[in-house]
Amino acid sequence: DLQMYSLFSTNLEFCRTPVLPEYEIINIYLDNTPTGLESTTRIQRKHPRAVNCSAQLYPDFKTFNDFLLKDKIFDSG
Repeated sequence: DLQMYSLFSTNLEFCRTPVLPEYEIINIYLDNTPTGLESTTRIQRKHPRAVNCSAQLYPDFKTFNDFLLKDKIFDSG
């Protein structure tokens, strides 16, 4: 059984980091901002298997939500 953990918030970094060694795969989807990148670096230093998915999946967007909404057209009516 493959165990995977995905991290989407810097708020979870400090409370969840101790449990990360239990997971085979750690996917990081933090913001592409200085705070998000600093948190990603800290996590990757402690857990070399952690992958910065935000840099791969949405390098041109600040947040995962911005990426998800990129093609969304809002009806003003």
